[in-house]
Amino acid sequence: MTSLQKEAIALIPGIPDEDLYHVVQIIKRIRVSANTNTSDQETRNKAFAVIESLRRPAPELDYNEELEKWRDEKYAL
Repeated sequence: MTSLQKEAIALIPGIPDEDLYHVVQIIKRIRVSANTNTSDQETRNKAFAVIESLRRPAPELDYNEELEKWRDEKYAL
């Protein structure tokens, strides 16, 4: 155990219980970010490639024609 780790452990008893929750959350976040590696990025890239392969082109729309149809439906007498 390094001296910095010993110092951190020595500070814990002085922290009030209501603040200790936040310390634990910070430590958990640090561990998660430290465990993130390139394999996670590779997994994300593969997932993105799968999603991209499922994408389909949208049909071409004539916006003026669509607007005219909408107006006819809404305001037709």
